[in-house]
Amino acid sequence: MKKSLIIPLKILLLFLVSPAVFSQPSVILDTYIKAGFDNNLALKQQQFTLEKNILALQDAKNLYLPSVEFNASYTLAYGGRRLQFPVGDLLNPVYQTLNQMTGEDRFPQIENVNEQLAPNNFQETKIRVIHPLLNWEVKYSREIRREQITLQQAEVNLYKRQLVADIKTAYFNYLKAGKAIEIYKNAIHVLEENVRVNEKLVQNQVATQEVILRSKAELSETDFQLKQAENNRKMAQNYFNFLLNRPLETDIETDINLTLTAANLPTIENTLQREEFSKINTALLLTETQLKLGKSYRYPTINHVLDVGYQGFGYNFDSGQQYGLYNIALRWNIFGGFRNQIKLKQIGLDKSTLETQKNQLDEQVKLQVQNAKYAFFNMQESLESAKDALKNSTLYFKIISKKYNEGQSPLIEYLDARNKLTTAQLRQAITEYDLLIKVTEVERVTAGYQLY
Repeated sequence: MKKSLIIPLKILLLFLVSPAVFSQPSVILDTYIKAGFDNNLALKQQQFTLEKNILALQDAKNLYLPSVEFNASYTLAYGGRRLQFPVGDLLNPVYQTLNQMTGEDRFPQIENVNEQLAPNNFQETKIRVIHPLLNWEVKYSREIRREQITLQQAEVNLYKRQLVADIKTAYFNYLKAGKAIEIYKNAIHVLEENVRVNEKLVQNQVATQEVILRSKAELSETDFQLKQAENNRKMAQNYFNFLLNRPLETDIETDINLTLTAANLPTIENTLQREEFSKINTALLLTETQLKLGKSYRYPTINHVLDVGYQGFGYNFDSGQQYGLYNIALRWNIFGGFRNQIKLKQIGLDKSTLETQKNQLDEQVKLQVQNAKYAFFNMQESLESAKDALKNSTLYFKIISKKYNEGQSPLIEYLDARNKLTTAQLRQAITEYDLLIKVTEVERVTAGYQLY
């Protein structure tokens, strides 16, 4: 039980009092990150979606403007219902009596009305202007579009932050593989010299053939490891260039001045700047607005409409056909079959889900930060251990090499010392770059990198 408390306490003390090892700002790496922001294809897709949402907001704002339409229609009709009225039968006897009394034909005889109801040779040409006076849907639609922009901007920044971590990690993996190649090449140079010396010893009958075979076997094994390291660097190069949307074979500039320096780790308060919190807070605002939009069915919408144009039989376009019409239209949804109430309940459940996700996100981020920092401190301790191991392995190889050259140490002991030195060199190099990768992870989970 006591042992289980020692390790967390040690990590906590490191967290509280120990300065962290951070990489100094690299101009070369920052240039690559900027290139990733400009060229990464997945990021461009997110930015296109953002631009689309901005246009949708502009479209929602334009709903406040009046719409102007030009409408024209022409009607031909034949048959159908007719309007019949015996106006002639009713008035003609009266007119005839009046004409007899006055002795003049002042009142002509008229025909009965027998008109086709469907208008024939009838045209209407007009301009219609529609403008909303009261429309809650227009108001809340604009707010929803604005919140969707904020949501997508957070999505873009979230991808940017992940892209920064991916670019840095790929860059450090590339440098790590390059360092391994350098170490293996140095080891091969030493082993080749060992083969050459052993061949001389065999020629002089000081040693037997097996020393050459053993030396060449070690040389072949190291050469195989070199090829693996070269393959690892090639894959790291390909992935790095893929992130920057460059040809995969493009050379990568290495930063020889990339070193480690003491600095403080970002505090957990930085996590409030995480884009995930911005996304979920905006999503909550969005559901609030959707609730307001859903409740707007309780209120009427009012539009006013103006028609100006010509209508009549035939295309005369004179003052007799000219007309204007203005009206105010009110629409009020009194009953919608409980669909609106059900929709409001669904939005309420969405809001509850988001609130639960926010609480989960808070705990999840805390866990990510703690795990990232524990991993960092463990890697920091591993680096100190690797440095000590390299120091001892270097001294050990120096002693064994001297004894071997003097004939006081067997070949197997010399090769073992050489392997220990190579392993120690690799361990330190790998741990140094793995530490930088751990720093990158801490930087990501605490939103430590300033996006631009």
